[in-house]
Amino acid sequence: MTFTRTLDALIVGGGVAGLWTLNQLASKGYDCLLVEQDKLGQGQTIMSQGILHGGVKYAFGIHVKPDFLKELNAMPERWRQHLSGERKPDLRETKVLSDSFYLWASQGQDLGTYATRFTLWALSRLQLLQVSPYSTTDFPAWLQASAVYKMNEPVLDTKSLLSSLAKPHASSIVYGSCVRQDHGVVTVEEKISKETFPVQPKCILLTAGHGNQALAQLMGIGEQLAQERPLRQVLARGNLPLFYGHCMDNAAVTGKPSMTITSHYDLSGHVVWNIGGTLAENTDEPLQQRAERLFRKTLPGLDLGRVTWSTYHAIRSEPKTKDGHIPETATIRKYGNVFVCWPTKLVLAPLLADRIEQEVSQMGIQPSGRCLVRSEAIDIARAPWE
Repeated sequence: MTFTRTLDALIVGGGVAGLWTLNQLASKGYDCLLVEQDKLGQGQTIMSQGILHGGVKYAFGIHVKPDFLKELNAMPERWRQHLSGERKPDLRETKVLSDSFYLWASQGQDLGTYATRFTLWALSRLQLLQVSPYSTTDFPAWLQASAVYKMNEPVLDTKSLLSSLAKPHASSIVYGSCVRQDHGVVTVEEKISKETFPVQPKCILLTAGHGNQALAQLMGIGEQLAQERPLRQVLARGNLPLFYGHCMDNAAVTGKPSMTITSHYDLSGHVVWNIGGTLAENTDEPLQQRAERLFRKTLPGLDLGRVTWSTYHAIRSEPKTKDGHIPETATIRKYGNVFVCWPTKLVLAPLLADRIEQEVSQMGIQPSGRCLVRSEAIDIARAPWE
């Protein structure tokens, strides 16, 4: 007869949302098990540019509400408290790629329209942006921008973030799959050994991003819960400097950056620019030519002679909204003891974990103090630029 282990919480999905939730609940004494079907961070987290958004990027959009900006505004400081070790989970081993982010417009672009001036003023009132632009003489010649603003938005290395979150609770992580059975029992099957074991969780937390829809169906939820945005990110390799910024050309019209650039290292130690923004949203157009053309327009002083280009496909999965726009906050949808959870943005993972803990407590689940001890190595996904 197989022994069925009772759990306080079963977490399915080992990206930043699942791992942060595991840390938060386990630190309060809840007996948790996290199941990841592939590698930690595989999918949205490892493909993330690692920006701790404070709201600036979204402030130009006409559909974004002030409450969402205020919520995002608090997040960079919240993360800094974890990165300094002042707050749990302790993220002092997480590598910070940059302490700040830049917003610029190329020469000839008008950042002086009423709408844009009002947006910049509002951002400065929220202390997301300094009031006046930096002098462009303080920046390298290749930037040649008409205006540059500095934002208090750090950029993290997502692999080191995943490692920091996984290390304290590696014994509570299983790589495999799970199927819900009758009477609230879930059968977990380990990927390598094929060993199966039953658990009976008091609550099930789905934090698998793109996988949430299929998992919800396995749990007996037939509703369409997710919406997806396909992206094709551009990678530029060559003799490139470290740079982190949003190009806001035409932002007053589109409400979005034309490019969002973060810098990373490949396995050979070379700098790779990971480029998103509206450039990545046009998945049907040949991107190499478009990226080169956009670079020559917005960064005319940059030497592209030895730059090579490639792309990779990414999907942003979010809770479905009536109008199809990006949800305005971290979201939990509850079906009995099953919670379907999305942080919406990487930066909102702490807020999602706060709300999950509140929901678990409101269900009357008390921390049991037990710990499911296993011996699993930490297996983290490889970043696309590697």
